[in-house]
Amino acid sequence: MYALLFVAATLLAAVLIHELGHALACRTFDLRLDEFAVWPFHFRRVKGRWRLVRPSALGGRRLGLVGFYPLSGDRLRARLLWCIASGPLASIIVGGAAVLSAGWLERVSSGAAAFVGATGLWSLFGGFINLFPSRRPGAKSDGGWLFDLARGKAGIVQLYAIKSLVASCDWLRPREWDHSLVQIALDEPADLGLPQEVDRLVHWVRYQWYADTGNVERAGEALEWTLRQDLSPAHRLGWAWDAVWFQAFSLRDAAGARAMQGVAQQLTPAVLSGSESIGVWKSKAGIAACEGRIDDASEAASNAVSFAKSDKSYAGLAKALEDDLAELIERFHAAAESQRP
Repeated sequence: MYALLFVAATLLAAVLIHELGHALACRTFDLRLDEFAVWPFHFRRVKGRWRLVRPSALGGRRLGLVGFYPLSGDRLRARLLWCIASGPLASIIVGGAAVLSAGWLERVSSGAAAFVGATGLWSLFGGFINLFPSRRPGAKSDGGWLFDLARGKAGIVQLYAIKSLVASCDWLRPREWDHSLVQIALDEPADLGLPQEVDRLVHWVRYQWYADTGNVERAGEALEWTLRQDLSPAHRLGWAWDAVWFQAFSLRDAAGARAMQGVAQQLTPAVLSGSESIGVWKSKAGIAACEGRIDDASEAASNAVSFAKSDKSYAGLAKALEDDLAELIERFHAAAESQRP
């Protein structure tokens, strides 16, 4: 039993060294750490705060992991290379130092020497193994990521940029996104083995960016592309109500919004989740404002903002929605006032 515990403890210590190498590199190369795990502890950044999540979230393929995304697009490929390489490098450097120091520690404490030496051996083994470019189902080694980045495989840097933009919705509205990351994210998607998922992410970013920066034509193209896809019922429902909102807010077309509302209502279940309610209420606010029913628009807008500010919504997108609804109501209220004799 003691031997088993000893092996487990030294192995997990080696995993900790490896993941700390990645984590420290994130701070050095302007990458935001949003996940850190060494079994059985798994921490994830949620709404700007670190939270302990279930160990089962690690899955059965790994003992540790680090999740991160870039804060800017400047020299992104090189920064990703260094951050990914830092894990194996930390394992090899610290592991080598631990093995060399174990002999000296033997004169102080045989137990400490055994622990440090075993941890060092695990670190060296794991560091070199991790540099091998293996691709297991659902898990790619550090060496696999390094190999793909070094040979310039298309799409990998783009995915990191997309991840950053999606995560930054916690505190930014789309028009405030880093422009260098947007430029990388909106490159044509490449085949990474998940082309459909990549395409959808790119078009989600494209729609949010163009809609919030006022490029109605490009936003409409991204929206139409998404609506043509084979979506899950939940995703189709969300995009259908986004189409209603787009007609009302961006195009100011009450008739078009009404027509899209009929389609969306056919997909809408009797009981809605919080995120689904946002789409319904903001669309009702948009239609009411377009039709000059300012009181109804204000009430619907209040409901939409209330749901958007819940814990399940991105704070940045919630703030954008609140501002857009206020702008919409003010726009049509001013138009109604100007038409009064």
